[in-house]
Parts: sequence; structure tokens; C-alpha cells
Amino acid sequence: MSVTHPPDLVCMADVPSMFDGDGADSVVMVGRCRYPGIVNSVEFIPNWTLAGTDTNYRTINVYNRGTAGAGTTLIATLALTAGVDLTKFVAKTIPITAGNGTVAVGDVLEYVSSPSGAGAPEVGGLVVVQQSMGS
Repeated sequence: MSVTHPPDLVCMADVPSMFDGDGADSVVMVGRCRYPGIVNSVEFIPNWTLAGTDTNYRTINVYNRGTAGAGTTLIATLALTAGVDLTKFVAKTIPITAGNGTVAVGDVLEYVSSPSGAGAPEVGGLVVVQQSMGS
């Protein structure tokens, strides 16, 4: 992971592991944006290794919930399908959804990891969202 932005342009949150909840969502507030701008990178640094599979897997999403906490804008998403693996302590880029990276002062960013099929464990880790300043 290469944090290249000033700390006030970075939101980070610890994601707890859920090894007994393969079929459950994992939801964590990442933080509130302190400045308007554009999200230019989202990374997840897992606490454990997880091999992607096409039958029972997780999809990691980062949403902009707006200032009221109820928005539905999908900022970044990554399905942990076959060939998309997580390696313990190695940052994994979560691709930004085209056109959805704009944030305003006070917007709430949320990490949501959802199961597909029977799911897979939430390995936990650190989610890091970096933005650039804008108007």
C-alpha cells in the first residue's frame, strides 16, 4: 500500500474477521469525508489469505452513503471470484466504478462485504480510501 495523500484525504477502517459467518454481510463505516473531491484509490489489506472461487465467494463494495448516511452510490467493487485472491497483508486494489467517485464534505463511506452462494469467510483487514481535493 502506498499512502501518498495527506492524512485528511484518507479514510481508513479496520474490518473484523468473520470466520463463522460465511453467509452474512460484513458492514463497516470507513469514515466521513473532510473535503470535497474525487476518490482515486480504494485498497483492502487482508488479515488472512483467501482464494477466490466462482461458486461460494464474497464481493467487496465501498459505498458513498451521503451526508445523511442513506445514499447508494457504489464507489468501488471487487468480486472475489476464481483468480481474484487475497494474500495476507498484501494490498488489493478495489476498482473504482466509473463516474461514481465524487464525494462531498460530510459524505459517509461504507465498506460492505456480501456473500454469493454459500459465501466465504470475511478475512478482515484494513480498508483504505484515498481522495484528491476538488470542488
